[in-house]
Amino acid sequence: MNGIYRATVLALMLALFLSAAGCARGRRLQLITVSPVTADAQDYPHNRVKFTATGIFNRPPVVITPLPVKWTTGFWVNAPQSPNIVIDAKGIAHCNPGFAGAASVMAFAPIDPKVPLEQMGSKTGTVSGSAQLICP
Repeated sequence: MNGIYRATVLALMLALFLSAAGCARGRRLQLITVSPVTADAQDYPHNRVKFTATGIFNRPPVVITPLPVKWTTGFWVNAPQSPNIVIDAKGIAHCNPGFAGAASVMAFAPIDPKVPLEQMGSKTGTVSGSAQLICP
């Protein structure tokens, strides 16, 4: 009985420790969705599309819309803008003259919501979401 009691107490202590360690991580961004998912520029006024990011977190508030993000047309946080489309800091995108086709719009935010967007980088951890802009 003594061995079973000790094992049970140790298992409970380990479970409490692991639970507390998980709680210490705090609120974290898990997913970014971008809407509209696909947008044809010719269907919007002045061919300018307003994209909106929504963040899904592991703790309340779980859903944040709009989520502050860094918008880009590249596939990483500090990628140069695409020559085909432009997106500004407010998420408004338009096609550059002469380009016809689909291009990606990317939204990036730090996993830790306490990290400012300006300090986001490879060492802070980021989450991204994407959408498509169709240029006529």
